[in-house]
Amino acid sequence: MASPPADPFASRHGAPPGAAPTQGEIRASAFNETAERLFPLLERGKVYIISRGSVRVASAQQQRFSQVRNAYEISFDQNTTVTEVRRAPCPQAK
Repeated sequence: MASPPADPFASRHGAPPGAAPTQGEIRASAFNETAERLFPLLERGKVYIISRGSVRVASAQQQRFSQVRNAYEISFDQNTTVTEVRRAPCPQAK
């Protein structure tokens, strides 16, 4: 059996391989000053490089009550940076 191709988006810091490019949308959370700083930068349908956020498996309760259908979520903190990727168009989320 052949091994799958390497995922260029896989993180050496524990992010799940393929979570960002294959899932369309992912839930993100931030609080207080971090939310005020980062959320105005984010727009639906655009692609971002997110550094220093924590990716984790979303709890069953969060998945049940969220409109975003993804098993993972990103938590932002005061060290998180967001950079828009401008060179490639983003397919529409379904």
